Amino acid sequence: MEWYIYGLLSATLFSFYYVILKRNLHHKHVLDYIFIYVSFLALIAVPLYPEVHMHLQPLVFLLIYIDAWMLLLFFIALTSAHKHLEVSEVAPLSNLTTVIVVVIGTVLFSEALNLHNVLGIFL
Repeated sequence: MEWYIYGLLSATLFSFYYVILKRNLHHKHVLDYIFIYVSFLALIAVPLYPEVHMHLQPLVFLLIYIDAWMLLLFFIALTSAHKHLEVSEVAPLSNLTTVIVVVIGTVLFSEALNLHNVLGIFL
């Protein structure tokens, strides 16, 4: 399968995530929902684990560990906000994420946009 099919499938499934999140949070606590979600993701990733070879320095491992904890706190806060607020209040400008990434990539990292990049952004 080509990479763009995986990208379209991922975008489609991710768009359903917020609908399912808002619907299911009325029946569950935030931590329960995150535990179930992360467990499901871990089960999907199990076949990929033999392919991962990480030879990391202790400092890099520590930074990844700290980043993982910060992401956990972010997802707990975000999921809690989705439970108690409207989606338009929680993430009103979430569609602008791609634009922000493009601006940062072109300004800070001197990346050049070609036709494939622009088509991917509009898609």
